[in-house]
Amino acid sequence: MTSVFSAEGKNVPCTVIEAGPCVVTQVKTVEKDGYEAVQLGFQDKKEKHTTKPLMGHFKKAGVTPKKHLAEFKEFETELNLGDTVTVELFEGADYVDWSSVWNIELSYEGTAPVSTSFKNGLSLRCVRNK
Repeated sequence: MTSVFSAEGKNVPCTVIEAGPCVVTQVKTVEKDGYEAVQLGFQDKKEKHTTKPLMGHFKKAGVTPKKHLAEFKEFETELNLGDTVTVELFEGADYVDWSSVWNIELSYEGTAPVSTSFKNGLSLRCVRNK
């Protein structure tokens, strides 16, 4: 979350979205897969950190290995393997609806520790169940 100043000098809150460049790694069709979708890859990664099945997937598309893969159904633009999708896709859009997977349960603290034993040898779960 950040803010920018408008032409009138007002401070407007906004969210910065990094959208690309993404590469088309797979095009799914109704005939072959049963539904239509486009799989996009984002952010390069080293070949040594990629499994052999995924390397075959990327070589078939003719792209370098990617860290993040996402599949989008009902993609309006016709794309082919290896095509690049950039932020220009959002040009002319006044409003972009997005959601985040981060929530309060997935915060920085992680899970609460569970004590497994006391001095007398009983576990915490045994004490609670009695």
